[in-house]
Amino acid sequence: MAGRYVVRLRYSPSCSSVWAEVHTRTGGPVREVSNKAGPDARLTSYPVGSADGSSSPMLRASERRTEEACAVAGSKLACTSKDWCEIVPAPPAE
Repeated sequence: MAGRYVVRLRYSPSCSSVWAEVHTRTGGPVREVSNKAGPDARLTSYPVGSADGSSSPMLRASERRTEEACAVAGSKLACTSKDWCEIVPAPPAE
């Protein structure tokens, strides 16, 4: 959790896929949501910001379980994986 939003790394065993999901507590805008599984990565941008429930495309889960999920909301970049999480200042909007 990064202040007012939650970044989740979701996994579906039935289709061996992962995706990132963001829920905001205040309904604030989400600029980007991304996920990474092995060498594959996907980024979804929301130029005008998106309301609660933003998510990334699905990726096939890696065999090593090294997937990670990230989101930019407000002034924070938050990333999470099975083993760690990090919250840092977000890069400027383009």
